[in-house]
Amino acid sequence: MTATSGKTEAAFRLSGVTGRIERVRENAGRDVEKLAALSAELERELREEFPGEPLIAYYAKTILADFCSLARHGIFPEPFREEL
Repeated sequence: MTATSGKTEAAFRLSGVTGRIERVRENAGRDVEKLAALSAELERELREEFPGEPLIAYYAKTILADFCSLARHGIFPEPFREEL
């Protein structure tokens, strides 16, 4: 189990990182190069927005790197939609 500070948890909620990742994927569509470029842009934005919380940018970078890898092999998983 990973220990995170309350500050980090609050920053994750404020960042809306999961929604932002999904918007990157939606905006890129099936364009692998665009996905990679938008992923790098989101990582930069998160680093600037939350300089004291590097885990937020790292989380986005890791998740989007996986999606980029899948996309390079022609696999485009459906965007995550939370059921209410």
